[in-house]
Amino acid sequence: SCHCCTAPYVDEAKWQRWLDGPAQEGVSWAEFEEGEETQVSGIEYDPRVSKDQANLIESLASEYRTRLQEVTIGARNAAGDVDISGARMRLSDKHEYAALHEFAHTLANSSADKFGLTNDLEFWKEIKKIRRQYMKDVEGDTSRWISTYEHSNRSIDEFMAEAFAHAKMRQLGIPIPDKYGSDFTYSQKVLDAVDKYFGKLNTNERKSAIISTERYVNTGGHRNEVSLTIEQRTAAENAAKRQGYEGSFGYSDNQNTSVAGYPNEDGTRSRESSLLIIGTDAFPSENGTTANEKLTLDCCMAHEVVGHHEAWLKHQDQSDPLLEEVQASLRASKFGVGLTDYERQLLREDAMDRLRKAGVDFEEIKDKLNIAER
Repeated sequence: SCHCCTAPYVDEAKWQRWLDGPAQEGVSWAEFEEGEETQVSGIEYDPRVSKDQANLIESLASEYRTRLQEVTIGARNAAGDVDISGARMRLSDKHEYAALHEFAHTLANSSADKFGLTNDLEFWKEIKKIRRQYMKDVEGDTSRWISTYEHSNRSIDEFMAEAFAHAKMRQLGIPIPDKYGSDFTYSQKVLDAVDKYFGKLNTNERKSAIISTERYVNTGGHRNEVSLTIEQRTAAENAAKRQGYEGSFGYSDNQNTSVAGYPNEDGTRSRESSLLIIGTDAFPSENGTTANEKLTLDCCMAHEVVGHHEAWLKHQDQSDPLLEEVQASLRASKFGVGLTDYERQLLREDAMDRLRKAGVDFEEIKDKLNIAER
């Protein structure tokens, strides 16, 4: 006899997502499912993000070309924050102005431009021009300030985000908090610039474009070339932090994994003043045969952080690209944190493979390498 029973269909993948996180945070299945139904942009939302903020972000994502991929909670000492790549937003304040402000950062970030993650030079020129006019015009007239926060902050990024939020709240009919002013002259100019460069409805091609998502890292199949999931990006960040990395993160489907440091205003170098671009090639290929193809995520992060970044911090990086890569793999092999013997061997083999391909004898260059100490 048949022992079957009928039950409502449940998407198993969705069910597992709920079990793996939201269910453990006390979020009911109904609440989780309702939150997922609002998502049409492809952005992933932590179920604890308020429905009003999620709906607002969805609306903005349909209007603007955003880099945003994930919204969660837990910003420290701030209403919200966005990582330098624009991919991850964290919110602590549940008011819509916080979502508006942080969403602006997902469109453009001046530091991302500095590192070549974006190419928004013309946009920032226009914003800086607006800000100069604004500061000259309003001077000490507090009644014309965009906001008290904007006026106490020297950052061009914060000026842009506050002005965008200010003008957008008026446009959308959202109640405006007391910290914002009533003069929209310059915030509207900023909103017009954002619409011009980032609006999806703009018929002209944006010259100041986000790095194209139509080009992808081409490793010839030697490393992973598939876009990273949120879980993989988190794993990569954690792996870098285990190696001692303290800077910012960025993600790209069309740039190889690399780390860049920039001197402070006084010329010193610090761990915080850096950007680690995590590309698809941070992960190995499925069927690797050479040492480089087999390098694990931990190997890759040790190569970038211990190998490249820490040598740069001590002014011991190499001007010769070959020697720089060889030095990075050997440094990672010797000083990488928590690596297995197998991973250390892979890094040594990677260094030697590079030399062999270039026809260079290790004995001839070993004294040029800074590999004696971390």
